[in-house]
Amino acid sequence: MDTSKPIIICGSGASIPFLNSQFNHNGFQHGLPMKLETIIKGNYSIGLNYLWKFGCKTTLTMFNDWQWYVDNSRAIKKLPLIVGAYDPSLKNRNIDRTHSNTILLNVDNKGYYGKEAWGKSFYARQLVGIFAINLAICLGFKNLYLLGYDCKEINGKTHFYQSVANLSKSTPIYVRGKLKDNRMHYGGVGKKEDGKYKTSTYNDEGGHLNKKWFAPLAKEKHINIYNVSPDSAITVFPKLSYDEFYTRVQNNHIDQMEAQEEIKKIIFENVRE
Repeated sequence: MDTSKPIIICGSGASIPFLNSQFNHNGFQHGLPMKLETIIKGNYSIGLNYLWKFGCKTTLTMFNDWQWYVDNSRAIKKLPLIVGAYDPSLKNRNIDRTHSNTILLNVDNKGYYGKEAWGKSFYARQLVGIFAINLAICLGFKNLYLLGYDCKEINGKTHFYQSVANLSKSTPIYVRGKLKDNRMHYGGVGKKEDGKYKTSTYNDEGGHLNKKWFAPLAKEKHINIYNVSPDSAITVFPKLSYDEFYTRVQNNHIDQMEAQEEIKKIIFENVRE
């Protein structure tokens, strides 16, 4: 795997250009501009949570929330490679609810260990976007481009797919035959009635968003992390516009199947059983 090439990590922020083509109004397969989709598919890439559904497929998909995995289990079974945070609710001595395309890694909020995360734990359970950056660094990539890393509302939306997703979709939770709750599939999208973000980290109480969560990653030497979101609440990485992104990142025609096999090999060689 040529880790001198860039890796694109796609979050869900509203700064990602979205054409609302979910209903095929403009002929594109998905909702991203063709130029952006071509570049993502032509490079090493990581898609977070619902990028595969509303954006496009990536080299691998990542998640932190085991409930997201269960809620989307049938659909994500078709994805080529998924890497997520280990949770006993997904896999333990008695059950295994994961598919053969899925690898679980230890992830917590105890601290950032850089490339030593293989033998310790990945950072951080707080946000899958942080976990994805840590994994990309551990895989050996040196030039990381972050898309949709906004951590705030942009143009009235927190997520690029907010206007087309069924935000009321839920999974009923039964305990001993009685309905106890309805778990919302898009619970982190948008704001509450009191104006606070549903994704609590975005509220940035105490300035933790940058100082606590992202700052450790920005201290990495010889690693370039660019945030392609000029209005992002994340301030510890250099920011780029999409025009600047397009001049820096070309279609490198990466063989995705080959990349997926190489990534799996690296993970299995480094993770301690």
